[in-house]
Amino acid sequence: MTIRYDAGEVITAMVTPFNEKREIDYPAVEKLCKHLVNTGSDALLVAGTTGESPTLTHDEEYELLYAVKATVSGAAKVIMGAGSNSTRTAVDVTKKVESLGADAVLSVVPYYNKPNQQGMIEHFGAIARSTNLPIILYNIPSRT
Repeated sequence: MTIRYDAGEVITAMVTPFNEKREIDYPAVEKLCKHLVNTGSDALLVAGTTGESPTLTHDEEYELLYAVKATVSGAAKVIMGAGSNSTRTAVDVTKKVESLGADAVLSVVPYYNKPNQQGMIEHFGAIARSTNLPIILYNIPSRT
């Protein structure tokens, strides 16, 4: 089954700016979001690989989602990285970001476990059953 999701024509994978204290730099996040929307981004991808997802805590990811949603205020869709090597964690994060207002989630094929085809079907099936959000599957062939 294929479900089409229209995120627009320009989807930008955001970096996550940090300050000198190695904390998320929220003023820089706001500035970046405004710049991306003003220069034509239809959707912003938050906490994907480009956005340092492996190094952020879940609380940081949720705070980042909140900040981006508040900044773009409907001017762009917000797609949230919610992937994990753990199906249970991916399901939990997906549920949480749905409750926080994400428009869609990006879910990576477990890159450490490297499941076979059936394992991927089970992993993504569990995520899909847990949410009403569109799920964008993210495959990194060199790692998965």
